[in-house]
Amino acid sequence: MFVFKAAVVGAGTMGGEIAQVIAAADIPVVLKDVDQKFVDQGLEKAREVTEGQLGRLVKKEKITQEQADAEAEALLGRIHGTTEYGEHFGDVDFVIDPTLRRFDAAGLDQLDKTVRSSLGRGLITPDSVRGTSKTLRGAVTGRGWPTLAKTRGKTLVALNTGGTIRGAFLQGHPSLERRAMFVTADEQSPAAAVIKMDDPDEARIQALVKQGFIVRTRSDADLIEARNNDTSRRDIALRSGAQIVSTDFEVAVPAIGGDYVVQIPGGTPARCDPVNAPKNCRPSDVENPAQLTRRR
Repeated sequence: MFVFKAAVVGAGTMGGEIAQVIAAADIPVVLKDVDQKFVDQGLEKAREVTEGQLGRLVKKEKITQEQADAEAEALLGRIHGTTEYGEHFGDVDFVIDPTLRRFDAAGLDQLDKTVRSSLGRGLITPDSVRGTSKTLRGAVTGRGWPTLAKTRGKTLVALNTGGTIRGAFLQGHPSLERRAMFVTADEQSPAAAVIKMDDPDEARIQALVKQGFIVRTRSDADLIEARNNDTSRRDIALRSGAQIVSTDFEVAVPAIGGDYVVQIPGGTPARCDPVNAPKNCRPSDVENPAQLTRRR
């Protein structure tokens, strides 16, 4: 699906953040609410996020302040605030309602049940990893994760959020007892097994991986690295040993980032972890490309 114009219905802080991400992708976006004060609040949040992102690049001397000001003006110019539907929605391809993203305890329970019923025996669950250990954290930092031989072909699902949503999901399940999904947890939490670190801190990620955690980080965000052909964050993420590296550029998108791309070094579908893999490990031991060929 190609999106040439989007709309966010429901402004405020969350709506402004969503509109900013869309505008950062070079897509015009309408930010609509019934009250102008919420529209203004959303526009101000979009400006705050944009200036923060570009300010970090200026501080790192990746771009000049003049370039940052010009990019901020262009990005924010793609966001149109309104209290009316009218003509602004006539050519919208995609509409987002931020309120639909709010999960209460019942909604989270239903989501967890859906994951379990959909994947069945093909699911790696917190219970299967914890085993007889008192906590999930104790299991992964002590005995460790199940081997590839036992888990190959199975799926691990992690709820990648924090705050009140994660708190509601953990209520009554402090070590994710009877849950289908993991969470991206604080490293000292009894539920800690998967740790989220959006900005790759190489030393800290390596320490977490050595302890037994799975770490998720990002090689790029909001198109900033791609647009500036800045590979430093990508290189740190890939070198750090993080098992999950998120990117928007698994293939190059010349219209946005030129030849910026994020792939496993060597072009293999998987690799041995650079931090804690056995010395004799080969990429084909993790995932053999020959076995990924579709058979007719």
